[in-house]
Amino acid sequence: MRSRRKIPEEALKELSYQVVCALCYLHRERSPHLIHRNLKPTNVLLSRDGTVKLGDFGHAKELNDAAGVGHSFLGGADESGRCYLSPERVMAVGHSFNTDVWSLGVVLYEAATGTHPYVGRSSPSSEPGTCAFSVMERIVDEDPPQLPTEFSDDFRFFVSSCLTKAAEDRPNSSDLLNYPFLSKIHSSHDTLSERTLKWPSLASLLTDSLQGEGEAAFGPSSPMDTDNRLEE
Repeated sequence: MRSRRKIPEEALKELSYQVVCALCYLHRERSPHLIHRNLKPTNVLLSRDGTVKLGDFGHAKELNDAAGVGHSFLGGADESGRCYLSPERVMAVGHSFNTDVWSLGVVLYEAATGTHPYVGRSSPSSEPGTCAFSVMERIVDEDPPQLPTEFSDDFRFFVSSCLTKAAEDRPNSSDLLNYPFLSKIHSSHDTLSERTLKWPSLASLLTDSLQGEGEAAFGPSSPMDTDNRLEE
């Protein structure tokens, strides 16, 4: 399969910011707290105005304690979602909220480079079976790949931090808002419409960039908001 077209870093900054804000809500603000556990490109939904939403909470785990731990492995991800599992999920040694941070790192690496960091091709969800145990072994055994130097130091540091193998050393979602890659946009308090003036067709840009062989890696958003999706 050919690699998908790459998404410009500036557009990925907006995408990252909105996804991280959604994770902060799920991990810290919502009661009970929630681990998404199936974060992958097809579950990042885009509205025409550039709003980014998370979809598919069928594998989510509710935790009453912000320091809680989940333990299920196969019950917490579908076939394609296993390509985005954190090392602790693969090893079934217990996982917490920052397992979603790992998945975000994989999604961003794939969106930026056009290839999945462990499968070696884009959109593993389009090829059932490519995410076999050999791929999950690579997630556990190999050092996470680094983004090429063509990207900014801030973005490379952001993604590499998300892909920290040791869960205890990996940042949580709220930490990410203070990373240089997102800190400026977070502190500006600009509205979405103000931020997307530079990218008036953000949603089109993202979906077009990840469009490949008839299948979009990021799906269009429905009118449902996040809270409605949580109740499904």
